Amino acid sequence: MTLAVSSSGFSDPAVKKASSVDIEIRTVSDVAAEDFRQWLAVQHVVLDVREWSLSELALELYDAPEDAELVPASQESFRERGHLAPIFIRRVDGKRFHVENLLIEWCKRRGTFFPDDLPPDGSRIRRNLHQPLDRSLLQVETTKGNFDIHIIHIGLWLSHSKALVPVSRLAQYSDTSSPLVQTAEWNLRDKVKLSLHRKLESGETRVVVTLED
Repeated sequence: MTLAVSSSGFSDPAVKKASSVDIEIRTVSDVAAEDFRQWLAVQHVVLDVREWSLSELALELYDAPEDAELVPASQESFRERGHLAPIFIRRVDGKRFHVENLLIEWCKRRGTFFPDDLPPDGSRIRRNLHQPLDRSLLQVETTKGNFDIHIIHIGLWLSHSKALVPVSRLAQYSDTSSPLVQTAEWNLRDKVKLSLHRKLESGETRVVVTLED
């Protein structure tokens, strides 16, 4: 199936041409809030955001000399990519990992690292995580050779914020004869959009979160 979609409608010749070559016509138009009152019970959504950023990373290594440092390539990668720098190496297969991989694993094993009493006003607090490791699990490349990691110390800045987000757009998706779908949209954050779609014929409602490029 081929669809032609417009936000400004189609001329009669365009509709006839589309019909002759089996192209289905759709239009998207903004509508008033009154058209949504029967089904859209909420005008605001609550955006609840928990964010973290890396403030510090320190490693204790098994058997490494005191003057051992990460190789220059790993240091450069960490400066450029931070928590996404693949500086850790899994001994069993050589696969590389970064700090975010470790934090995901932390959450799987211990639950979230965000404290329950973190105030929702956007203020930042510092938390330090310490993860001991057995030998032969992860290693790093140093100027004195590769050494297994004994303890990983991760310093994090944490914040929590809540905000009411009003509906940003109400739209209707129609074919040439009747409306098909009504959509409510909320711009949650830069490039992040929440959409609520309701099919008029069945009443089915679908929630979609999209990340725009």
